[in-house]
Amino acid sequence: TATNAYEFGISDNSATALFNRFNFTELGVGIRFAYGEKFLKSPVGMISLGTDYPVVWANIVHGFNGLLNGQYDYMKYDLKVSKVFRIPQVGYSAIEVLAGYVNGNVPYTMLYNANACFEQYTVAVDNSFETMRLNEFLSNRYINIFYSHNFMSFLFGGKKFRPHLKLVTHLGWGMLDNAGSHYFFPFKTMEQGYYESGIELN
Repeated sequence: TATNAYEFGISDNSATALFNRFNFTELGVGIRFAYGEKFLKSPVGMISLGTDYPVVWANIVHGFNGLLNGQYDYMKYDLKVSKVFRIPQVGYSAIEVLAGYVNGNVPYTMLYNANACFEQYTVAVDNSFETMRLNEFLSNRYINIFYSHNFMSFLFGGKKFRPHLKLVTHLGWGMLDNAGSHYFFPFKTMEQGYYESGIELN
């Protein structure tokens, strides 16, 4: 149930019906693949020590119309790939790529907002757009790329003050099919792309 003014429109040849309550029935599968990942056994369980290879996450979800009160038929595909490159005496670079696609005309709830964290008082969040507002953009297909290089304490190596200088660049693109189905809630789309770069001092 939408808790704001948002309504989803379904049109036929003569009229458009608006809805603010939705029922979804989904079946999906998700995998995480980390080749060569090592673990440490500890009293609180297994702790990952990471891997030298890329880590891949993938999800496939099918939405059913008519099954267990589900109202929407769609397919949803999500992919994430991350890799850390350690460079001796220079620090490390990290890259994360996220992509997703929803095939079907579905309400806002089942679409994608870009990973954003900007509010009036903001805490920096890794692999998110620092200058993008929450829920500012809407897409049914997108790709985001988050890259950073952390120089660790190689540039500033004082005894008591050892800040880590970090360079970041974030890129995002998205498209929204059936944009006219969404009413009474403002949003933007990212066909022209969204780009930000900056410096962090940790």
